[in-house]
Amino acid sequence: MSHVTQWDTAGLLKKCLEERDVEATSQGLDRLAQAEARTTALEVLKTVHGLVQDTDAITDGKKMRSACHPPVEHHPP
Repeated sequence: MSHVTQWDTAGLLKKCLEERDVEATSQGLDRLAQAEARTTALEVLKTVHGLVQDTDAITDGKKMRSACHPPVEHHPP
């Protein structure tokens, strides 16, 4: 095998390995981005759920308070 052919083969092999590494890295980053998106969506859902519960608790508290203390009617003098 000539020196030029050996270099071409080695260069081609190196290029293939680099491309494979780039592809593997790209796939790894894609998986990481998907996992991060799922985690973010979960945190958003938890936050919204908590806000809805807090709103319901406040609304229920107002309903209970208004049942215990009906609004005062104002009659003009």
